[in-house]
This record gives sequence, structure tokens and C-alpha cells, in this order.
Amino acid sequence: MPKKKRTVAAPISSSIPIGRYLVMAGAVTEAQINAALAEQQHLLAEGQHIPLGDILVQREMISPENLADLLVVQLFDHLDSATHGSDQEYAASLLREGKISVAALEHALVRQTQLRGDGVPCTLEQAVREQLAVSS
Repeated sequence: MPKKKRTVAAPISSSIPIGRYLVMAGAVTEAQINAALAEQQHLLAEGQHIPLGDILVQREMISPENLADLLVVQLFDHLDSATHGSDQEYAASLLREGKISVAALEHALVRQTQLRGDGVPCTLEQAVREQLAVSS
């Protein structure tokens, strides 16, 4: 598979689906998204739920790294900025300083979301510490 250009876009709106992020970042075209969505609907009709991003990666329309980058952006977008603004600033500083990879940050965000969903208070800093401990 040829190397794909990695793209990171700025968060735009919490209601934007991943396909829109990918088009806005220039990672894929509208036609590619439409083809992947049609394939996704066909698979769903056969009882298979395959996330759109996975279809795009399988068809080599985007790289797994590109998808991960934009999923992180989408995750940040789903955070309530009034409540979690400090989490966003913390994560941005970690990325800028090279203290965490995008993939590790994504895992930490997912873990934080899981814990909060279970009613366990968790800051992003706590989730990052946990992720970095697992990674090392």
C-alpha cells in the first residue's frame, strides 16, 4: 500500500460524522465517501456492521494513521468545551511537546470516556498516566 499523507484538521463541530472530517481534511473525496457509504449500507443489509473508517482503510483510500488522527479530532469535538476545556489544552500541550503519540492519546480518551460512562470520575491527565504506564 502506498504511503498516504497524514492530515490533522482542527475541530469544527461535535455533530460532524467522520466522513465529513475526512473530506474537509482533504483525505478523501465526496465520491469516495459516497462509495464507502453505499458499501457500508450493502454490508449492513447483509447483517455486517463495518465502521466507515474501516471500509476506507480496507479499500486503501486512507491510511490507518490518517483515520486515527481524525478520530482523535472527532473525539475532542465530542467533549463539552465548557467542562473539558482544560483536558483539550492538556492534550494539545502533550502533543506539541511530543510527550504522547496520537494513538496513545486516542486510547486515553477512549479509556476516559469508558470510565465516565461507568460513573467513575476521570480526568484526561489520569487516563493519560494510565495509558503511558501501560505503554512503557
